[in-house]
Amino acid sequence: MSSINKKVERLRAVETTAQQVSALIVNLSALGDFNEADLELMESFKSILHLGTNQLDKFIELLDEKGKDVDDYTIYYYINQLRQGPLKFFVSQLVDSNGGKKYWKLSPDIMGCLGNRNLSQVNIPLFTADIPDVNVNSKTKLPEFMLTNINDSNSVCNNIQALAFTGLLELDEGEASKRFDLEPQGTYNKTPHGSYSVSDVETKITNQELTDPIEQEVITYLGEDDYRLYLLKKGFNPYSNTLNNNKTTNIKVQRIISPDTIIETDIVGNTFETDEARAYTINVITADKNIKASLHTVDGQLGSAQPIKREPITLQ
Repeated sequence: MSSINKKVERLRAVETTAQQVSALIVNLSALGDFNEADLELMESFKSILHLGTNQLDKFIELLDEKGKDVDDYTIYYYINQLRQGPLKFFVSQLVDSNGGKKYWKLSPDIMGCLGNRNLSQVNIPLFTADIPDVNVNSKTKLPEFMLTNINDSNSVCNNIQALAFTGLLELDEGEASKRFDLEPQGTYNKTPHGSYSVSDVETKITNQELTDPIEQEVITYLGEDDYRLYLLKKGFNPYSNTLNNNKTTNIKVQRIISPDTIIETDIVGNTFETDEARAYTINVITADKNIKASLHTVDGQLGSAQPIKREPITLQ
């Protein structure tokens, strides 16, 4: 099952070009496990708004070629950004004009939902198991504590029903015992009986027989590449610590600003506010100036480097 790590979003914050990010970010691996395809796709993606639809067309071609080398969420991120971005009206035209590209087919997580094995209290026989009684697409998106509460509630109801049915078995060893044996197989309803609350097990059995054929139809329609993104959306649970690996940390990015100088910044390039940082100085040398300035002052931010003349505040 695919997971979400959002490394593509961290890469977007630091990369301008693939060459730049490889040469000037010392600890790039701290932001994620990037390969050449990751860097090449990001450079192409960030050029779209500068170069327009021609670059968009090139990116679609590149994603079709390099998509196999990046993780599922990276592909989903690019597609989602472009479908909602300022050039969204051109995306479908370019994808279709190129004969249909991989990864762009619409694949909502409810696709093929009739093949889901949705088990409910009305189609589960007695004495089998406690079930959440929630459809598959909802269950995969719920936090664990909600599923626990639902299971506990259903368990109480099932135990009350099972206790009453056990008393019936003790009174009548005939029809009740027959139901106990035949209902799970889906054959109890095939003959007349006078039992109440008989589960519609035939629905569950029929549904299980349809699951694989319907899933195969989804795979055939989408193709293996688009099916990757479908599984990502269908199975992802934001509350799962195994499927959602994204973490918010104060990453210190080590940037090379000169051949012999490396500074630490946050992911967007701001230097950290520390005593050591405030004491740091930099030399600005030009043809007619040789200025030594502190980074955390006006002159250090390429200001005048001249002492500020203090003037009293007066009404104009």
